Amino acid sequence: MSIKLRLLLAGAVVACAAVAIAATTTGWRYPYIVTRDTGAAAVATTVEFESTSLLDEIRFTMETAGNSTDTLYVTIDSAGGAEYDCVITSVSMNGLTDHHYQPTNPVILGPDDAIDVVMANDTSTTYGIEIVWRRLP
Repeated sequence: MSIKLRLLLAGAVVACAAVAIAATTTGWRYPYIVTRDTGAAAVATTVEFESTSLLDEIRFTMETAGNSTDTLYVTIDSAGGAEYDCVITSVSMNGLTDHHYQPTNPVILGPDDAIDVVMANDTSTTYGIEIVWRRLP
């Protein structure tokens, strides 16, 4: 087999592997699940995971811009205990109405882990939140 043919075959194998990975990670194989919440009091939204899951994004919006006391926190509440909990993003909503969090690296959650989204919302502004995730095999 010539070197050209070997390189061509190796390239085809890599391309097929890339398509398989894309199909697995972009939702073709595992459907997206959207968990929604809304309110006008303190933000306290929790999504609990029964099996291994992948967090894709969090969309948060407020009817009017937040003030200086409005900091949005997104935390992994680990099934392993408080010593493993981790804030994965936080943002001051002062002057903002929207925040979109999309991880640059996979956020894999185990069985009994949870995502907590909290904010004081002292002005009682109406908010909406969508947490987009997938169950993994």
